Amino acid sequence: AQILDIRFDAIGVGTSQPLSVYDQESPGNFSIDLPNIAFIDRSVHRKIALRYVQPGGTQQNIIFALP
Repeated sequence: AQILDIRFDAIGVGTSQPLSVYDQESPGNFSIDLPNIAFIDRSVHRKIALRYVQPGGTQQNIIFALP
């Protein structure tokens, strides 16, 4: 099995410099087991959400906001 271990507390969004950097708003650390389906979308109040789910599971969300 392959494992991808990534840790971050912010995410950059954009197609040119400077990127818009959103800080992680959801508390705590997150561990995501494979396989998962993930996507990023715009949320409310200038926030974005990283949403992920294991097939047949419950969707999880990590919220990011502009500082």
